[in-house]
Amino acid sequence: MNRCSVCTDFETDRAEATLDYLKKYLDNARVGITAETYLRMEEQLGGEIDPDKIPPSFEDFPSYVHQGIEIFNALPDTYSGGMSSMYVGKNYSSLEVLFSLYLIEGEDRFTVFEIIRFLDGRAREASYKEAKKSADKAKKG
Repeated sequence: MNRCSVCTDFETDRAEATLDYLKKYLDNARVGITAETYLRMEEQLGGEIDPDKIPPSFEDFPSYVHQGIEIFNALPDTYSGGMSSMYVGKNYSSLEVLFSLYLIEGEDRFTVFEIIRFLDGRAREASYKEAKKSADKAKKG
């Protein structure tokens, strides 16, 4: 195995681990569980603290994740038309401007863009699930 493929494998594994960690952070944040909440619950229940179950904190992430989240939030949303409009993703037309404003250059743009795509995918999936739930409810009622 040459040195380049090892570097590529390492970077791929690191990127996947970061996205997994971000998913864990977002899932816990959605239900209001922080590291402090987890530790307090375990203490009250007399349970043993499992380091793998401690929710990540926003500060645990590298700056490119913070930038990705900020840019994701700055991008305009797009919605489907019709009576029951639903979120269908971000409008990326201002991405170049936002990268410039945040001083993101070169390969860092791809790294930040991966975070944005991950967040957009989660948002689209949540929107789809909510629309399906509403449609199923409407069929029953």
